[in-house]
Amino acid sequence: MIEITKRRESACFYPEAFKRQVIDEHLRTGMPKAWVQKKHGIRAKSAILIWMRDLGYVPVGQRTIILPPKRLIVLEEKHEPAEGADDPQQRIEQLERQLEDERLRSEMYLRMIEIAETEYEVPIRKKPGTK
Repeated sequence: MIEITKRRESACFYPEAFKRQVIDEHLRTGMPKAWVQKKHGIRAKSAILIWMRDLGYVPVGQRTIILPPKRLIVLEEKHEPAEGADDPQQRIEQLERQLEDERLRSEMYLRMIEIAETEYEVPIRKKPGTK
């Protein structure tokens, strides 16, 4: 049984695992969102759509891709030195983590550009030889 917490009398908040299960069922079976909501007793009209946006499911053409959730995407991070950052080894580890985060972000942007160029036939990258 799903544990539903109530903050207000009219609003129910479901656990993230349940939300992902419902979204995956909708995407896997192709059933309309309204049918899946009715099957699971979800009363909010656009709950699945809102959950998909919040959890990073993005429709691209005929398929849906999963991006990192909004709460994880930080465009400008302020990195303050941690306590004991005078230690060179700790500083190196911190910089390696930041480098890996930026590498993943860069890879995500490249994949988004590739999808946009193939699915929507939109030229995004600069062609060689143009000025």
